[in-house]
Formats: sequence, C-alpha cells, structure tokens
Amino acid sequence: MKREEFLRRLEQCLKGLPSKEVEDAIRYYEDYFEDASEMSDEEIIASLGKPEDVAKQIRMNSEVSYEFTEEGVNNSNEKRNEVTVNNKKTTKGKRSNSEIVLIVIIVICALPIIAPLAGGIIAAIAGIIVGILGITLALIIGGITSLITGIGTLFVVFPNGVFLVGLGLVAATLGILFCRLLWIIAVRFIPWLIRGIVKVCKMPFEKNNKDEGVQ
Repeated sequence: MKREEFLRRLEQCLKGLPSKEVEDAIRYYEDYFEDASEMSDEEIIASLGKPEDVAKQIRMNSEVSYEFTEEGVNNSNEKRNEVTVNNKKTTKGKRSNSEIVLIVIIVICALPIIAPLAGGIIAAIAGIIVGILGITLALIIGGITSLITGIGTLFVVFPNGVFLVGLGLVAATLGILFCRLLWIIAVRFIPWLIRGIVKVCKMPFEKNNKDEGVQ
C-alpha cells in the first residue's frame, strides 16, 4: 500500500467527523510521511497500522478535544486551540496581533539583507540546475554522435571505430545518469526546499507552547 491509498482510505473512514478535524488528521499524516522520508511507504504504514484502525482511534479521541503535533495525537479535555493565560483568552499556537505587527515591521526592516541573500541562493540553485542540464544534453548528444561516427569508422579504421563506439556508450550512459539526477532534483529536492522555506516563513508567527509554559 502506498501513502496515497493510505490517506485516501483514512479520509473515507473519517467521514462524519467535522471537516476541520478530518483536514487536521490528513495533514498530520501527510507530514508524518514526509518527515519519515528515509523509510519506504510500506515501512511507515506498517508502523502506523491499517487506516481503519487509525481512523477508529481518531474517532474515539474525537469525544474529547485533541490536537495533532510532532509528538503524535495529543488529547485534552480543554477546548482545542484555546487556553487561558493570566485570565485572558488566547489562541494556542498563535501570536497576538501586536506581536504579528512587530514581526512584520522587523521583517520589512530586514528585507534589504534578506532579499539579496535569498536571491543569491535561488540564483545559485538555478545555475546548478541549468549547468547539470547543459552537461546532460552535451553528454547525450555527444555520445550519440560519437557512437554513430564510431560505427561508420569500424569499416575504415577498426581500432578508431572501437574507441569512438566505446566513448559514445560511456558518454550516453553518463548523460542518462545526469537525467536521473535532474529527476531527483525536480521531484524531491525542489519540493523539499519549498516546504522548508514555507515552514521557516511561518515560524515567526507561531508560538512554541512549551516556551510559553502552556500545558
């Protein structure tokens, strides 16, 4: 079973619960799969159990308030996302409006430093990708050309033809390997980088409940 099927079956088993709870549950297990990327989908699912069993546990917990965190599904009899601090009602995991305004002002002031740095990183990554793409095309085209030339040379100067054919095969093989590298960058590295950037951008606007002493 792959993650897509697991998440689809889990969502089906959670039908009837409030949509917000279902979305939180699906998002939590999507992040769980991403964080455990060093394991295969089958290994992760084996550690979690069947989606029906996971949904059953979530439904049992839905009788009380609960939240999805990096440590797992935490239950609480208090209203989710709301705590009382110094007799004031505040949202758990969210910053107050004044704190958000202050953070926005700090970010704006830091833009002259952040923008060039971010632009340089993006340009460097783009340059690497373009460079790999150029090498890949050169190896594949050069390999095919050398292979065709070598086959023709076999009937004229046999040793030279063998050399050219071998060189063409090696170049074409390296080109295929570089294609694989580009695929890994496009499918894994770039989405991982985007998720990381989004996560870093969200961090200033979220509180760490442990730091705030909220239980």
